[in-house]
Amino acid sequence: MQYMLRVTLVCSCLFFGYVIADDNEFRDWTPAGAAIWDVKNNELIGKEGDGFLVSSRVYEEFELSVDFWISKDTNSGIFVLCHDRASIDPESCYELNIWDNHPNQEARTGSIVGRVMPPFAEVTTEGRWNTYEVVIRDSTITVKVNDILTARLKEKNLQAGFVALQKWGGGEVRFRNLKID
Repeated sequence: MQYMLRVTLVCSCLFFGYVIADDNEFRDWTPAGAAIWDVKNNELIGKEGDGFLVSSRVYEEFELSVDFWISKDTNSGIFVLCHDRASIDPESCYELNIWDNHPNQEARTGSIVGRVMPPFAEVTTEGRWNTYEVVIRDSTITVKVNDILTARLKEKNLQAGFVALQKWGGGEVRFRNLKID
Protein backbone atom coordinates (compact mmCIF):
# COMPACT_ATOMS: atom_id res chain seq x y z
CA MET A 1 0.00 0.00 0.00
CA GLN A 2 2.90 2.35 0.72
CA TYR A 3 4.14 2.02 -2.88
CA MET A 4 0.72 2.77 -4.34
CA LEU A 5 0.40 5.87 -2.19
CA ARG A 6 3.85 7.09 -3.19
CA VAL A 7 3.07 6.49 -6.86
CA THR A 8 -0.12 8.46 -6.67
CA LEU A 9 1.59 11.38 -5.02
CA VAL A 10 4.39 11.42 -7.54
CA CYS A 11 2.30 10.98 -10.64
CA SER A 12 0.17 14.04 -10.17
CA CYS A 13 3.41 16.00 -9.73
CA LEU A 14 5.30 14.57 -12.69
CA PHE A 15 2.50 14.86 -15.17
CA PHE A 16 1.14 18.27 -14.33
CA GLY A 17 4.28 20.25 -13.50
CA TYR A 18 3.91 20.43 -9.72
CA VAL A 19 6.86 20.17 -7.38
CA ILE A 20 6.97 16.66 -5.96
CA ALA A 21 5.83 16.70 -2.36
CA ASP A 22 4.10 14.22 -0.10
CA ASP A 23 0.99 16.38 0.24
CA ASN A 24 0.00 16.42 -3.45
CA GLU A 25 -3.21 14.58 -4.32
CA PHE A 26 -3.30 11.81 -6.89
CA ARG A 27 -6.04 12.33 -9.44
CA ASP A 28 -5.07 11.17 -12.88
CA TRP A 29 -2.77 8.10 -12.89
CA THR A 30 -3.06 4.64 -11.36
CA PRO A 31 -0.78 1.62 -11.21
CA ALA A 32 -1.90 -1.58 -12.96
CA GLY A 33 -0.16 -4.92 -12.53
CA ALA A 34 2.59 -5.97 -10.14
CA ALA A 35 5.35 -3.44 -10.91
CA ILE A 36 6.56 -1.48 -7.92
CA TRP A 37 6.75 2.27 -8.54
CA ASP A 38 8.73 4.59 -6.30
CA VAL A 39 10.00 8.17 -6.26
CA LYS A 40 13.54 9.30 -5.61
CA ASN A 41 15.30 12.50 -6.66
CA ASN A 42 12.24 13.70 -8.62
CA GLU A 43 12.26 10.49 -10.69
CA LEU A 44 9.49 7.93 -11.06
CA ILE A 45 11.19 4.53 -10.77
CA GLY A 46 9.64 1.26 -11.92
CA LYS A 47 11.26 -1.82 -10.46
CA GLU A 48 10.38 -5.39 -9.55
CA GLY A 49 7.46 -6.99 -11.31
CA ASP A 50 5.53 -6.25 -14.47
CA GLY A 51 2.97 -3.51 -14.84
CA PHE A 52 1.94 -0.07 -15.96
CA LEU A 53 1.19 3.39 -14.71
CA VAL A 54 -2.04 4.40 -16.46
CA SER A 55 -3.61 7.80 -17.08
CA SER A 56 -7.28 8.14 -16.26
CA ARG A 57 -7.45 10.97 -18.76
CA VAL A 58 -8.02 10.27 -22.45
CA TYR A 59 -6.01 12.15 -25.08
CA GLU A 60 -6.65 12.65 -28.79
CA GLU A 61 -4.19 15.04 -30.46
CA PHE A 62 -1.27 15.88 -28.18
CA GLU A 63 2.45 16.22 -27.69
CA LEU A 64 4.21 14.09 -25.11
CA SER A 65 7.80 14.41 -23.96
CA VAL A 66 9.54 12.44 -21.24
CA ASP A 67 13.08 11.70 -20.13
CA PHE A 68 13.79 8.03 -19.46
CA TRP A 69 16.61 5.88 -18.13
CA ILE A 70 16.57 2.13 -18.71
CA SER A 71 18.73 -0.72 -17.44
CA LYS A 72 19.91 -3.41 -19.85
CA ASP A 73 17.54 -6.12 -18.62
CA THR A 74 14.32 -4.08 -18.59
CA ASN A 75 11.55 -3.95 -21.16
CA SER A 76 9.62 -0.70 -21.09
CA GLY A 77 7.56 1.47 -23.33
CA ILE A 78 5.10 4.28 -23.65
CA PHE A 79 1.65 3.14 -24.74
CA VAL A 80 -0.53 5.81 -26.37
CA LEU A 81 -4.11 5.97 -27.64
CA CYS A 82 -4.99 2.86 -25.61
CA HIS A 83 -8.60 1.68 -25.58
CA ASP A 84 -8.83 -1.29 -23.21
CA ARG A 85 -7.72 -0.86 -19.58
CA ALA A 86 -8.02 -4.61 -19.03
CA SER A 87 -5.58 -5.35 -21.86
CA ILE A 88 -2.75 -2.86 -22.35
CA ASP A 89 -0.77 -4.24 -25.27
CA PRO A 90 0.31 -3.37 -28.84
CA GLU A 91 -3.09 -4.54 -30.15
CA SER A 92 -5.18 -2.10 -28.11
CA CYS A 93 -2.56 0.70 -28.06
CA TYR A 94 0.36 2.09 -30.01
CA GLU A 95 3.47 0.90 -28.13
CA LEU A 96 6.52 3.15 -28.43
CA ASN A 97 9.16 0.69 -27.33
CA ILE A 98 12.01 1.20 -24.88
CA TRP A 99 14.07 -1.98 -25.13
CA ASP A 100 17.42 -1.88 -26.93
CA ASN A 101 17.88 -5.64 -26.46
CA HIS A 102 14.50 -6.76 -27.80
CA PRO A 103 14.85 -10.32 -29.13
CA ASN A 104 13.35 -9.06 -32.40
CA GLN A 105 15.62 -6.10 -33.14
CA GLU A 106 13.00 -4.70 -35.52
CA ALA A 107 10.91 -3.93 -32.42
CA ARG A 108 13.74 -2.22 -30.51
CA THR A 109 13.69 1.24 -28.89
CA GLY A 110 12.06 3.86 -31.11
CA SER A 111 9.76 1.51 -33.01
CA ILE A 112 5.98 1.52 -32.87
CA VAL A 113 5.64 -2.18 -32.07
CA GLY A 114 3.86 -4.15 -34.78
CA ARG A 115 3.35 -1.04 -36.95
CA VAL A 116 6.64 0.75 -37.69
CA MET A 117 9.40 -1.83 -37.53
CA PRO A 118 12.32 -1.51 -37.70
CA PRO A 119 12.66 2.04 -36.43
CA PHE A 120 14.00 4.54 -38.98
CA ALA A 121 17.20 4.92 -36.93
CA GLU A 122 18.89 2.74 -34.33
CA VAL A 123 19.35 4.50 -31.01
CA THR A 124 21.14 3.18 -27.94
CA THR A 125 19.56 4.21 -24.67
CA GLU A 126 20.70 1.84 -21.91
CA GLY A 127 22.21 3.19 -18.74
CA ARG A 128 21.83 6.90 -19.54
CA TRP A 129 19.16 9.58 -19.71
CA ASN A 130 17.29 9.91 -23.01
CA THR A 131 14.28 11.84 -24.26
CA TYR A 132 11.20 10.48 -26.03
CA GLU A 133 9.12 13.00 -28.01
CA VAL A 134 5.79 12.01 -29.49
CA VAL A 135 3.48 14.20 -31.53
CA ILE A 136 0.02 12.97 -32.47
CA ARG A 137 -1.66 15.37 -34.92
CA ASP A 138 -3.62 15.15 -38.17
CA SER A 139 -3.86 11.34 -38.10
CA THR A 140 -0.08 11.00 -37.75
CA ILE A 141 2.09 9.69 -34.90
CA THR A 142 5.64 11.09 -35.05
CA VAL A 143 8.26 9.62 -32.70
CA LYS A 144 11.72 10.92 -31.84
CA VAL A 145 14.31 9.57 -29.43
CA ASN A 146 17.05 12.01 -28.49
CA ASP A 147 15.93 14.31 -31.34
CA ILE A 148 16.33 11.49 -33.88
CA LEU A 149 13.24 10.57 -35.93
CA THR A 150 12.62 6.87 -35.29
CA ALA A 151 9.03 6.36 -36.49
CA ARG A 152 6.17 8.06 -38.28
CA LEU A 153 2.80 6.45 -38.82
CA LYS A 154 -0.16 7.89 -40.69
CA GLU A 155 -3.50 6.25 -39.93
CA LYS A 156 -6.88 7.50 -41.05
CA ASN A 157 -8.88 6.84 -37.91
CA LEU A 158 -6.72 7.48 -34.85
CA GLN A 159 -9.03 7.44 -31.85
CA ALA A 160 -8.54 9.12 -28.50
CA GLY A 161 -7.21 6.91 -25.73
CA PHE A 162 -5.31 6.80 -22.47
CA VAL A 163 -1.53 6.70 -21.97
CA ALA A 164 0.40 4.06 -20.00
CA LEU A 165 4.04 3.78 -18.92
CA GLN A 166 5.40 0.23 -18.81
CA LYS A 167 7.85 -1.61 -16.56
CA TRP A 168 8.43 -5.24 -17.55
CA GLY A 169 11.12 -7.82 -16.77
CA GLY A 170 14.12 -7.35 -14.51
CA GLY A 171 16.07 -4.20 -13.78
CA GLU A 172 14.43 -0.79 -13.63
CA VAL A 173 13.15 2.10 -15.68
CA ARG A 174 13.10 5.73 -14.61
CA PHE A 175 10.98 8.58 -15.92
CA ARG A 176 11.24 12.30 -15.26
CA ASN A 177 10.03 15.55 -16.80
CA LEU A 178 6.94 14.03 -18.39
CA LYS A 179 4.71 16.56 -20.14
CA ILE A 180 1.55 16.04 -22.14
CA ASP A 181 0.14 19.07 -23.95
